[in-house]
Amino acid sequence: MAYDKFTTLKSTAVPLPIENVDTDQIIPARFLKATERKGFGDNLFRDWRYNQDNTPKEDFVLNDSTYSGKILVGGKNFGSGSSREHAAWAVYDYGFRCVISSFFADIFRGNCLNIGVLPVQVSAEFLQKIFVEIEKNPNTEIEVSLQEQKVTILETGELGSFDNVRRASDIAMHAGSDFIKTSTGKISPAATLPVTLVMLEAIKDYYYETGVQIGMKPAGGISNSKLALQYLMLVKETLGDKWLTNQWFRFGASSLANDLLMQLEKQRSGNYQSKDYFSKD
Repeated sequence: MAYDKFTTLKSTAVPLPIENVDTDQIIPARFLKATERKGFGDNLFRDWRYNQDNTPKEDFVLNDSTYSGKILVGGKNFGSGSSREHAAWAVYDYGFRCVISSFFADIFRGNCLNIGVLPVQVSAEFLQKIFVEIEKNPNTEIEVSLQEQKVTILETGELGSFDNVRRASDIAMHAGSDFIKTSTGKISPAATLPVTLVMLEAIKDYYYETGVQIGMKPAGGISNSKLALQYLMLVKETLGDKWLTNQWFRFGASSLANDLLMQLEKQRSGNYQSKDYFSKD
């Protein structure tokens, strides 16, 4: 049988935040008599999806039209239990082409790879972030790239690991970008010092390799002067004074600008003004 192939999969996802999902829960043993791989998708999570009278259980996620997609996001230790390959068949036949979890049973992982389902293991922290984003917006799309070996939450641009941040920075610069930034800054997560350091290190290595200077902007969450100073010190220590101009390093302006104006007014008058005194943004 020919299986679907992809190098990049972009899809909404179905969340199943349950740990230790075993193969008997994925496909109950009474459905294993078939020797041909037909109809297994109908019985995926059969005892969780249906009552004894075969009516759907309304509170189970596969019966909730809010969620759909080719990606199943499961809890830790997904696919434990027996070695039945029928569990992977059921996942594929239902329409899933990728399962994301923080840990897979080895045999289930192998069975998935054999029949065209990609098991993607991410950190427990990143898995939780995926669940949070899907809960906030069921239409959140996830992109799985085999070529770049990364998973991206497209709503936030979050890449899941420092290695992926470094890889994305390198790809952007070698593709011709003259400026890179942490994210849009409009959706959580905002910029963080560790991610910014990874990107600055990538810029430094690219500069030593090519002699080309690349600009950088940490976007979102830098709302006061004290935090901005930490970023400026990070730039100075990593890249040097050459990058300490608005041509090569920039902040988002609104909240930070308000705070700077408040600090200046404090120096001038000895008193702080409210944020709304300067701007309501």
